[in-house]
Amino acid sequence: MKKVLFVVTFFAFLLSFVSNSNNAQAQTDTHYTVPEIRLPLMQKAPTIDGVIQESEWQEAGRMERFGRPHPLSPQKAGFWIGADEQNLYLAVRTETPPGGQLLQRANPLPGDTDARSFEDDSIELYFSLNPDAVGAQQRIYQGIFNAKGAIYDQLITPSGAESWRGRWNIKNSTADDYWSCEISIPWSDLGLTNSPLGHSMALRIARNWRRSTGSTQTEWSPLEGVMDFYKLGICPVKPIPAM
Repeated sequence: MKKVLFVVTFFAFLLSFVSNSNNAQAQTDTHYTVPEIRLPLMQKAPTIDGVIQESEWQEAGRMERFGRPHPLSPQKAGFWIGADEQNLYLAVRTETPPGGQLLQRANPLPGDTDARSFEDDSIELYFSLNPDAVGAQQRIYQGIFNAKGAIYDQLITPSGAESWRGRWNIKNSTADDYWSCEISIPWSDLGLTNSPLGHSMALRIARNWRRSTGSTQTEWSPLEGVMDFYKLGICPVKPIPAM
């Protein structure tokens, strides 16, 4: 079967500098553009077990280092992203304090009960499968997870937050001062009932730091704002020829 990929092109941060000649000391303004990343339709789904194997994610798109408020944060973080017709797959690897001492107080709760995982070291995700929507049609799905697999999630619309529970599959591990988190979720839980091809997904991937020196939050896109879709990272979905 022909290998099909989501076409996504990654654009690094665009830096433009404007000097003020009237000042004795030159001042600079830094401007950022929205990043984009390749989101492949993987031939073989990765095993979601909390151990990121390079061989399992070799067909996925990959990005290293997060930003905000600076162009690149010294805190080490990176992610992989891929998909098949049924599910979206992500893996996030970030540094931990020495000895893997992550703050992880919240425990997974039964049913659809939300845990306070946002108060811990956590991974925070935002997805929108209709980034071109306007007004009341705007919908963003949010999930926040700690290293125990505790979940806080909700659906965000222009009128406010609504109760929602995704069918997340989340596995974690810590080793060698790194936290590895692997995640999958059905496309249908994100509002997509047909093939993901031909769609464009807005994406935000962030790391909340509770016991590290530096920023308390870093993310893939350096532009702040959740309901402003144009500030989220973009994953355009288009087929390209097999390699």
